[in-house]
Amino acid sequence: MAVTLKKILDFLVYSNIYLSFGASVVALTTIFIMKLPLSFELLFIPFAGGMLIYNTNRHTDKLEDKINVQDRVGFVEKYGNYILGASSILYLIALYFAFIKGVAVLLVTLLPVIIASFYSIKRLKKIYILKNLLVGLSWGVTPLLVGFYNGIFSIAFISLSLFFAITFFINTIIFDIKDIIGDSNLKIMTMPIKLGLEKTKNICYASNFVAVFLLLISVLFEVLPLSSLILLPFIAYIFFYIYRAEERKDGFFYGVIVDGEFIFLFFIILVLNILQI
Repeated sequence: MAVTLKKILDFLVYSNIYLSFGASVVALTTIFIMKLPLSFELLFIPFAGGMLIYNTNRHTDKLEDKINVQDRVGFVEKYGNYILGASSILYLIALYFAFIKGVAVLLVTLLPVIIASFYSIKRLKKIYILKNLLVGLSWGVTPLLVGFYNGIFSIAFISLSLFFAITFFINTIIFDIKDIIGDSNLKIMTMPIKLGLEKTKNICYASNFVAVFLLLISVLFEVLPLSSLILLPFIAYIFFYIYRAEERKDGFFYGVIVDGEFIFLFFIILVLNILQI
């Protein structure tokens, strides 16, 4: 039973289904906070984008992964082409959904993949901090996607976009801690390599406090509704994994716990919906 569960979990993590579901949760959270109608297409678009982006990245990052995540390399070599092909089809469907909703939705759907292309294929990830900013920006556009999809553009969606951009900026830095050895061997300069573990974690703490401040000030000035405070436990979860982050910690911590921040957020929304709060 335990072996079967591990295989299922490995498949969800290595195929990026687990992580891409998180992109859908960002959209779902925005829908919940802004009290917008639930739409399958709107949840599907960021999921499909995440699948294409991260499965492309698995192919371009094989050298680093052979050092940092050897099990994942074996999975990618065995199933990677099939999953990438399926991800491409899913993304084409997402582009169709975006196209029929208008130019703004289509452009926001294309933006993360364009950013990821420069990040992975053009190897901009080798430029210090730029990769963290680019990945954070890619995730941050999802609330804007929700707004445009519903024909709305307001400072509230910008505030949520900045919030999620900051939190996923932190996520990428935490993963750089795990990848210190591989990145160092390939001369990829990251924050943990340049500043060390403790200073890197302090920057993550500071960034998370910025996210807290942005959220609270947005609620205080009624930019965001009170329902936005559901993000406070999410921020607390991030503080927890920053504290626990260590160089070369087991893959379960990073692949399941750190990337599980959005699963945690999903369950918060699920419970609140059940309680009709």
